[in-house]
Amino acid sequence: MVKMQTNNVVRVKFKDSKRYIFSSKPFTFQSFLECVAKKFDLPTLDVKVFDDSKTEVDEEAFRYLLTRPDLGVLEIVIPGTANIDDSLSSSSLGDTEGTSESDDTAMLIRSPPEKNQAEERRLAKMIEDILKTSPGGEKVINEYARTKGLSDARRRDMVKILVAHLTNEHGLMTGRRQAAWRRLSPHRDELLGGDRVLTGTSCLEETESLQGRAAWRRPSPYRDELLGGD
Repeated sequence: MVKMQTNNVVRVKFKDSKRYIFSSKPFTFQSFLECVAKKFDLPTLDVKVFDDSKTEVDEEAFRYLLTRPDLGVLEIVIPGTANIDDSLSSSSLGDTEGTSESDDTAMLIRSPPEKNQAEERRLAKMIEDILKTSPGGEKVINEYARTKGLSDARRRDMVKILVAHLTNEHGLMTGRRQAAWRRLSPHRDELLGGDRVLTGTSCLEETESLQGRAAWRRPSPYRDELLGGD
């Protein structure tokens, strides 16, 4: 049996796969690349190697790293494909976007899935416009801009403003539309502060108490847009 020395074994990562690379002889940089290509079935030896600190490793650095007991995991990247820099950039960008919401419309958006961001922002802008053009709406916006939150009383004021606007523009709502209101989640729950004061159920009760039990009297593209189009 061949006794493996430290410089005969290297841990390697390629994409989401990690493997040990063994050799019966001490590795050279070229023999290491050949073993990696064979182990991961790579189509080329034209690859880049990075250490745990995301520093590129060349032949000289490879020889040095083999002498260290804390070699760590070497990562293989094929140039022209998704690489370490891309991964770091996208990760950093995601962190930045998740904490950069500073407009008043952020009251409606709390880290939405990327594919829904445009829809979330459109809905946020729509409701912000309602608040800006309705009596009492500026107080809601100003309080949120000042405190990044809403008091219980102000949050209820906001619900009443939105309900009054929808009632005035599109008629009244019956219990048959309860499911449609629930479909406003998570937009509605984010708007109402999540579990702090008004949950989806209490929002529905508040809405029904203000609007009554009559049916919405006419179809409206604007209403359907808010309620998901059913």
